[in-house]
Amino acid sequence: MEYQKNKVTSVDVAKLAGVSQTTVSRAFNKPDSVNNDTLEKIRNAARQLNYTPSILAQSLVLHQTNLIGVIVNGLENPFYASFVSQISRKLHAIGKKILLFSSFDERSIYEVLQEANSFHVSGLIIASATLSEQLTEKNIPTRIPVVMINRQTSSKNYCSVASDDIESSRFAADFFISRNFHSFAFISGPDSMTSSVQRQQGFLNRLAEWGYYHIPVAKGDYTYPSGYRAMQELLLAQPTLPMAILCANDLMALGAMDAIKDHSSYRIPEDFALIGYDDIIESNWKSYQLSSIRLPIDQMINTAFEYLNSYFTSPGTLSGKHLFPCTFVERKTT
Repeated sequence: MEYQKNKVTSVDVAKLAGVSQTTVSRAFNKPDSVNNDTLEKIRNAARQLNYTPSILAQSLVLHQTNLIGVIVNGLENPFYASFVSQISRKLHAIGKKILLFSSFDERSIYEVLQEANSFHVSGLIIASATLSEQLTEKNIPTRIPVVMINRQTSSKNYCSVASDDIESSRFAADFFISRNFHSFAFISGPDSMTSSVQRQQGFLNRLAEWGYYHIPVAKGDYTYPSGYRAMQELLLAQPTLPMAILCANDLMALGAMDAIKDHSSYRIPEDFALIGYDDIIESNWKSYQLSSIRLPIDQMINTAFEYLNSYFTSPGTLSGKHLFPCTFVERKTT
């Protein structure tokens, strides 16, 4: 409590600098509006008093901040952890800071949206494929730029940046065919995840074009344990070997690989060939060496930032859906 009593405020800085509290506020919020001599006095006073302006207090005055809200669904996934790290570094480089929120279902996303709105964030980046279209249109604020990461929406109110999951999964099917596979399977993520649905759709439809139907689909939830369980199910079903498997993400593919090692004498890639999605760091570990489809994360983030930066000067620029091609990284599982 003693700390709170002695906490330095902008009023204290104003007294020491011999200016008004309003001038101090302008010096930190709009320094171009204060002459250089006065600005230097205020900065010297702030240094002497060890004063740091409150971001939240500034937001109440300006109704916006240098904070960019980032909503992530599934921080336990290394892909999203890496994504947040890259976003944070890029924000820091342009003088902005990240305000991170984590969500797990549509109800919590709704609550997080309200919370982010209350902080007067200057922009919002949402990496949650489970956000419904109805919730998007009704509840996401329109006073600030909003970017959907890896979720496709054609709404002109937002910017949507995503990987071309259908085309990349069609490529995976063609790749397996080129390696003379005739037996296939797909390990999916949740049905609520657009990315998983499209990866499954592209893979199965392309195989059908090659004349392969009734491809087994083992359900997962984008986690390592679910990939392990899904592979156990495929093993119990006594699959026709050799079998080529596309997994909706790398974590499930790693789980599937370990299930093969733990519960069979089958070899990878001679008996089971696997391709994952995301190209997370763990995929390149010596014990896995998983072939993976790498998402165009740099292009997605760059477009997101172009949209954020242009929103207030050129409204509508880069709004709508942006699809980027993926890259195949071949390792020892194919």
